[in-house]
Amino acid sequence: MTATDIVELALACYRDPLAYQRRLGSSAPLPAGLEQLLALAHGSAAALADAARHCGVCPAEVQDAARFLIQQLCFAPGASHYRTLGLEPSASVEQIKERHRRLMWLFHPDRAAGRETWNASYAARLNDSWDTLSRPQSRERYDAGLSSTAPTAGAGGPRPLSLPARVHGRSRWPAASGTHFAQRRRWLPILVLGGCTLVAALLVGASHLMRPSAGPLVYAASPAALPAPAPDFAVREAELEWAQEQRERIAATVAAEQDQHFALLAQAFERESERLRLEGLREQQVASVRRGDLAIPTRTQLPRVPPASPLVVVPVPLVSQAATPNPAVDRTPTDSSLSDRDVRSLVKRYTRAYQRADLNAVMTLFAPGTRNRDGSDLRRGYAQTFQVYMIRGLLLHDLRWDLHGETASVYAGFELSLRQRNNGQLSQLAGTLRLQLRKHADRVVIEAIDYQWREN
Repeated sequence: MTATDIVELALACYRDPLAYQRRLGSSAPLPAGLEQLLALAHGSAAALADAARHCGVCPAEVQDAARFLIQQLCFAPGASHYRTLGLEPSASVEQIKERHRRLMWLFHPDRAAGRETWNASYAARLNDSWDTLSRPQSRERYDAGLSSTAPTAGAGGPRPLSLPARVHGRSRWPAASGTHFAQRRRWLPILVLGGCTLVAALLVGASHLMRPSAGPLVYAASPAALPAPAPDFAVREAELEWAQEQRERIAATVAAEQDQHFALLAQAFERESERLRLEGLREQQVASVRRGDLAIPTRTQLPRVPPASPLVVVPVPLVSQAATPNPAVDRTPTDSSLSDRDVRSLVKRYTRAYQRADLNAVMTLFAPGTRNRDGSDLRRGYAQTFQVYMIRGLLLHDLRWDLHGETASVYAGFELSLRQRNNGQLSQLAGTLRLQLRKHADRVVIEAIDYQWREN
């Protein structure tokens, strides 16, 4: 399959996905040219211009179509870890690492290309595939499981993806028009009329079946010879009693469901009221700190606001506090001195890099030669933490700092949520954090870090 073929396949699937729904499942083989799709989805100017020129469409549609086809191929329900990364089982570790990096760049929610919130599920599946295939032992166990459950090849196996037939020798994908819909719309009145006829027949048959029997038919010479049927009051009374019982049972079921619904609404209202009350207390304490109280409140003094979900990353509230509570002091920084904006920017970059477990991004924020408080290697400590745990949430509260020209001292309380990779156990840590910053040659770095923590 050439580069032009894979672009035309992406456009065809993007414009008519229902026609390719079955052939894009997890059992369908991967088409050749996935690297070309990744280049188009990443927005390569040369690749998009070349594909748009050959296919006669705009580059934006080509990029959206390539991204859509990658989603359908790699993230189909029941797809294996190799299928999620768009690789074959014979791929090397370097290929797995490179493909994981490129797909994460494309579907990570923090990236410009992954602004949709539902891309978080794609990022989680990519990380799960990387955790399984990057280690030899886990990959060997996974390959053994795949070989034991692999389907046998035969005539009924999945068909490879192919392009639709050319229409008048010009285009391989169906035109984006309402031709198919118009053809189906001609059958709509017939289907509606047939359905109405079927419903009428069922109603007539049901009325005949529910009508009480009057006994065998007696044919007479004249209507006067037919005996008058005697009214069966017992049967009629039984039917009325049964109908009344059904109405009472339905009414009781509806009343029980309404009571349960109202009880759930009351519980939700109570939880929301408690959450708003705790948020109000927290805002009052933050306002007291802003007015000049520099003391960091203890953890027992701070009410804990229950989050909506235990795995939601809470945004970091940045609350600045001057060294002296006098608002009339001019704090306009010089070219070589630290400013409040520099401190906020560094704390924000540190928090984001730590939550993404990006070791290189974290280490670029430290000055060369910085070590842990016990003298151990700083990079090794962060690497061990990111290898053993998955970062689930980081919250910095009561953030304040003191500026001293080219240096600054930052103080904050932190709450950290971690999940172990081997057994999935969730850990909650809390404590205080202190950073020593310095500005050198228009670059702010961390010279020292000290923290006190305790496990919940």
